[in-house]
Amino acid sequence: MTRTIRQTGTGSAAAIPDVVIARIGVEHRAKDVVAAFSGAGDAARAVVAAVRAAGVADGDVATSDVGLQTVETGPWEDRRLEGYSASESLVVTVRDVANAAWVLQAAAAAARDATRIDSVTFALSDGAAPAAAARDAAFADARAKAEQYARLSGDALGAVLSIADDPASAPRPQVMFAARAAAAPGSGPAMEAGERVVTAQVVVEWELV
Repeated sequence: MTRTIRQTGTGSAAAIPDVVIARIGVEHRAKDVVAAFSGAGDAARAVVAAVRAAGVADGDVATSDVGLQTVETGPWEDRRLEGYSASESLVVTVRDVANAAWVLQAAAAAARDATRIDSVTFALSDGAAPAAAARDAAFADARAKAEQYARLSGDALGAVLSIADDPASAPRPQVMFAARAAAAPGSGPAMEAGERVVTAQVVVEWELV
C-alpha cells in the first residue's frame, strides 16, 4: 500500500495596479425632453474631448448608459411636473495611473456642475505574472510543510501524486495602500493606487519513501 502525505499551501504576490477605470456621468435638467437630452449630450461630448486631450486613447472611452427621467415637485398627493433630467455615463480607462487625477480634473472642468464621478477603480492590466508568482509561493509552502512532517515521521518525500488549486478556501485578495498616483497641487483629487496582493492556494499530495 502506498503511503502518502497531502498538504495545503498558501502563497501571495504583490503587484501595483497600472490601470484606472473611472465611471464618469453627466446630468442635465431642462423643461422639455429635447433640451434635457441636448444638454446632457453636449456635456458628455465635452467630457470625452477633455479626457482625450488629457491623454486617454479613443478606444478607452465608451458610453455605458443613457437615461431620462421626469423631475417632479410637491407633495405626493399633488405632484407637479417640473421638467426632465437626462444623463449619460462613460467608462474611461486611464492606462497611466500617474495621470488619472489630471484626467478626472479635466472631465470635471469640461462639464462643471453637470459632472458626476460615479466610481474609480484601480486594476491590473495583466494579472498573469503575479498569479504565477503566488502559485509558486503556494507550492513552496505546501512542500515545506510536507517535508517537515515527513522528517518528523522518519520518511522523505517521493514523487508528486496530485496537484490541485483550492480556490474555495483561498484567502480573499487584499489591497494595501502603498503607491501614490501623484498629482500636482490643484490639478485634481489625491489618489492612492495601492498595492494589490494576489493570493493562491494549492493542495499537493506526495508519496512517502
